[in-house]
Amino acid sequence: MEKIRLILVVFLFLIIAILTFTLSKSWFMFDKGIELKEDEPVALPPGEETAIKEEPKSDMLSFSKILWRDFLYYPTDLNREAGGFGPDEVLSHAKNITFINLNTGKLHRIFQKKAYIWDYFVGEFKRKTFKNNSQDPVIESIDIGNRMIILAMTEDTNQDGFLNNRDKPKIFIYHPYEERLDSILPKDYYFEKILFNTKQNVLALIIKKEPKKKEEKSGSVFFVYDIASRRGQTVFPE
Repeated sequence: MEKIRLILVVFLFLIIAILTFTLSKSWFMFDKGIELKEDEPVALPPGEETAIKEEPKSDMLSFSKILWRDFLYYPTDLNREAGGFGPDEVLSHAKNITFINLNTGKLHRIFQKKAYIWDYFVGEFKRKTFKNNSQDPVIESIDIGNRMIILAMTEDTNQDGFLNNRDKPKIFIYHPYEERLDSILPKDYYFEKILFNTKQNVLALIIKKEPKKKEEKSGSVFFVYDIASRRGQTVFPE
């Protein structure tokens, strides 16, 4: 009897261990980051992007969405957690984002090189949020039109051989109608915070410089970026 009971306990333990490993493996592998030593994908000649065939994946089935009636998009290897900058306040991590133009059928991947997408969201939204345990909601908004805001690590800033959440993020604006990705921050500056409720086509950010030498100072500054003119201005606090 004791032997049978021991066998049952061991069997149940193995089942629990297998389930735990299966559920946690995906997030653990993504959290480790994207290894930079892997071979870069071969770039396709112009005009052959539409010939790409994607194998059915859960990301396509579960997270594909229609934007502005003209585009379908879906992320690659999506993982989500609380604390995002967008309308749903959920961080959406991914390796890439693919857009499909519904008018032409053309497929376009936003990042042509390896990137760790920390968060992404549409460029026009309003959200209600609660600050400092207040019962009255605060309205926060951004309005840069039919564009996507992307926070991503594209540089191995900590030199560990991976792109992951321990690297410093840049901020990008993707223009789907032009298939153009703009990196908007000045050289050696990285994203810290978005300031909401600016006027149309203007982003206000707090960014921080990464010093190249130990004797250089590192401090936060304001950065105002005009989407229409594609120009940014750095404002140093007194």
